[in-house]
Order: sequence, then structure tokens, then C-alpha cells
Amino acid sequence: MTNLEEFVCPMIYSVCNHIVVRFTAIIFFSFYFFAGVFLFMDYGMSWDEGIEWYTGWVNTKFIVDVFHLHNIVCPDGCLFDTVQELRYYKDNVYSSWFHLLACGIGRIFHIEGFYHQILLRHFMTFSLFFVGCVFLYRTILLLFKNHLIALLCCVLFMLQPRFFAEQFYNLKDINFLSIVSIASYYVLNLLIYPDKNKAAIAGLVSGLAVATRVLGVLIVAEVLVLLLVDRLYGLSNSKHNYKHMLIFFLTTFCSMVLSWPYLWMNPTGNFTEAFTRMSNFPWSGTVLLNGELIMANQLPWHYLLTWISITVPELILILLIASIVLFMIKVIRWKSLREKYLTLRLPMYFFGIFLVPIIMVITLNSVVYDGWRHVYFIMIGGFLAIAWLLNQTILLASSKMEKSIWIILPLVAVVCFSAFLSLRRIVLIHPYQNTYFNQLAPKDIRKYYEIDYWGLSYRKGLEYICAHDHRDTLIIALKGDSTHLNFVNPIFLNKLKWTEDLTKADYYLSTYRGHRDNYSEYRKKEIYSIRVGDEKILSVFKLK
Repeated sequence: MTNLEEFVCPMIYSVCNHIVVRFTAIIFFSFYFFAGVFLFMDYGMSWDEGIEWYTGWVNTKFIVDVFHLHNIVCPDGCLFDTVQELRYYKDNVYSSWFHLLACGIGRIFHIEGFYHQILLRHFMTFSLFFVGCVFLYRTILLLFKNHLIALLCCVLFMLQPRFFAEQFYNLKDINFLSIVSIASYYVLNLLIYPDKNKAAIAGLVSGLAVATRVLGVLIVAEVLVLLLVDRLYGLSNSKHNYKHMLIFFLTTFCSMVLSWPYLWMNPTGNFTEAFTRMSNFPWSGTVLLNGELIMANQLPWHYLLTWISITVPELILILLIASIVLFMIKVIRWKSLREKYLTLRLPMYFFGIFLVPIIMVITLNSVVYDGWRHVYFIMIGGFLAIAWLLNQTILLASSKMEKSIWIILPLVAVVCFSAFLSLRRIVLIHPYQNTYFNQLAPKDIRKYYEIDYWGLSYRKGLEYICAHDHRDTLIIALKGDSTHLNFVNPIFLNKLKWTEDLTKADYYLSTYRGHRDNYSEYRKKEIYSIRVGDEKILSVFKLK
């Protein structure tokens, strides 16, 4: 991989790696972390968190039974009385290492109650995302030896409004994105400077990625293919190359099994079952797309591309498209396959992470829903592609212009302006950045796409009800399940009871998922609502 240190004039390299740039990076990351520490308690709970919380306890029970830890973990003997056995649990194939860790930390520090345990998971998810961002910075630095490019890319990445919100509560997709970022650093380090220790470390983290989500096998496949092609083109010693491949594969497998208790009973058989179930996920709900309610298994091929195009900041979209165009130009330009591979060997990895999952979803007609959250991790590959584009741009400019600093300054200005717009939007719609749409989205967005599809705004609506209605018991109906009633200020917990029957409910809350009109039948009963801009994302109706 070419970099500025080798090819650009000393002045440009000095500018891009000046101590001021490095100090700015430290200040940015520090401020971001402390902001997250102060903000993580502001967010509501998503639909899936109650299930994931329970999944953690199911797996904890399994481990306690296997290692006979009852006297240590639950000396009173009643902690797991209502928890199912892992082998009979309907969601036993799901990743659990993160929730196992959360359960362990909760027991060690005596964090009791559903509300506080969910807050712990929110903080842990944010912390993991932050670490993933640090590794994204390190990966870009590893590839291009350029602190400025690393900083610009991380600023754009971390200030995406949707990612900013979901780093606190999206325990599935954001966690996988974070692990992919960490794994990519160690994998690329192995590909650039191969040795057996790096192969072992890359395998350990890649195994954790597979245990987080089975799509992590994409990382494993890419590494093995690239190492194999290295051997075919004589880029590495045959004996050492095969040794690295074997070490990488074995450590990946061991790490995957150890961090995924469901595999302990039958590693290969249960992994095959998990891969099959997750590849053909049986979700039969409807999705609102461009104003039409469509079955999730009948979505048009452009579903993911549409959601990406209207929820990612515009500058990032432009840079992603430009990087793909540049990559295709370089693929077409080189006549020799070997020459293409030597030139684009590492870009093949991150363009693979970015493009292959989208192609797979389109060609296999995979079931996806709730936007493009299932493939959030592709943005790790996407931002490595953007970094590659910026590096190529500066290299080209430095070879054509004597004062190529005039390319760097406008580049910094454009990125800072885009980051400012994103930050401004983050502040204005806090804590509902998950409802962000860019300027390409249509007006009256609620008519065309789901906004608060995970019910994050329920928390504020429920706390409003409790603060203003002083009855001892309040019967609540809402779309979702009863776990939302448990994630409110603990002083209100005993007041709320859940029902599916609207005739028995005192209040009805709606985030308008699957419901495009304005509830005209309840129009006069609305006592509270939450708006983001001109769009209403929550309504509270007092029925009794």
C-alpha cells in the first residue's frame, strides 16, 4: 500500500502528521468519550433489548450449570428459577458473549434491577463502539501513515447522527460493527506484516466477530483467500504462508467456540444450524418503503440502497460513491491480473467488507427490516475505502501541484463543515438522532418510512404519564411488549401495568410503526407528543 511518507514531498507529509493534528485527535476522542459518559442515560430502550437481556441470563445459567458455580454466582439458589435451559430456548443461536459479560459485571458490582442492568448494557455498548472507533483510527494510520486522513475519517464516522444514537442501545448491530473494526485492524496488520503471532491475534478477534454475528465468516473468508492468493503469486514463503493460514483458522475456530456457549454442546453441528437459521431469518412482518407496506420477504432489491441513501450524511455518500468509481477504474486499467492484485490487494479487503454484504442481500433476497441496521458493519469497509480515496487524492495532487497544501486545506474545510452540520443536527434532535434523515429523503417522511421503529421514545411518554397522573396503578397499551414499562425511572415502576386490550387501558402510546395516519379516532384524546422537526414520532392518548 502506497502512503504519503514514501511518495509525497516532506512538507505535505509534515502537514498531515503535524503534532497539532495528533493533539486535535486526542482532544476529539477525549471530548467524545466524556460526552458519551454524560449522555448514555438519556436514551430509551429498543424492542429487542428485553429479549437480549433474557438471552444473557439463559447463557449465564448454562455456564453456571456446566462449571457448578451455583454457590459462587447465586448462593441463595433462586436467581435462575424462572430461566429456561439453553438447549430448549427458542433464541439459543444468538450471540451471547456480550450479555454474559454484562451479567458478570452486574453480579460483581451488585447492579440489580432491569432498569439499571439495561443502563449498564448501554454504557458497555457505547464503550465498545468508542474502542472500535479508536481501532478505525489505528487501522487508517496503519494503512496510510497519515494522522490527518485518520482524524477526518473518524470525525465523519463518529458524527453520523444515527450511529451517534445507536451506539448507546443497539446491542446487536453496533456491537458487531465495533468488533469488525477491531478485527480489521489485526487482520490488515497480519496481511501487511505476516507472522505467526499476528495470525493468532487476528484469529482470536475474528472468532469473536463470528460469535457476535455469523456474517463474521466474511472476514475469515477474505483473509484466507488473500493469504492463498499471496502464495499463488509468490508474495510469501510457502511454508510460512500455510502455517499462518492454519494458525489463523484454528484460533478463529477456538475463539468462536469459547465465546459462544451454544456451540459447546456440538460445535460444528450447532454452528451449521445457527448459520442456516440466520441466513434464512424467518421474520414475516411488514416494512414501510416509499409509502407502501411490503412483506419483509418480498422487498425490492434496492431496499438497503434506498435506506442508506436517505440516512447517511450527503458528504459521506459522495465519498463512498467516488471511492467505488476510483476502485473500478483501477481494476479496469491494469491489464495483468497479478499487477491488479499487487496494486489493490488491501483495498480488496475493505471493499469486500463494504460491498459483498449488500450484493449478498440483493442476490439471495435475504430478509432485512428496520432500515439497514443489519449491515451497519459495512461502514467499516466503507470508511477504509474513503481513507484510501483521500490518500489517493493527496498523492495525485502532490505529483501535479507544487503547492498541494491547497488541496489539503479545502478538503479539511469541507469535512469540518459536514461534521458541523451533523453535530448541529445531533444537538437539535437529542436524544432522537435515530430518526435522522438527510436532504434526499422526501418531505412528510412518516408517510413513506418508519421513523422510531424501535420505540425509543416510549420511555419519555411513559415517564410523562407517571409524572402527571397520580393514580396508584395505570394500565398501559402500546405496540411492542411489556418490557418497555420496566425501563422508566425506578420510582414509577410499580405504577405501570401492561395490557393488549385497548378497552381496559388507561393510556395508549404509539410510535406510528405500521400506522401511517394520525389516529383520527383518538385525536381529541392526545395529551402528549414528541416531534422531531415537523414529524411526530410519539403520541400519548388518554383513554380513561
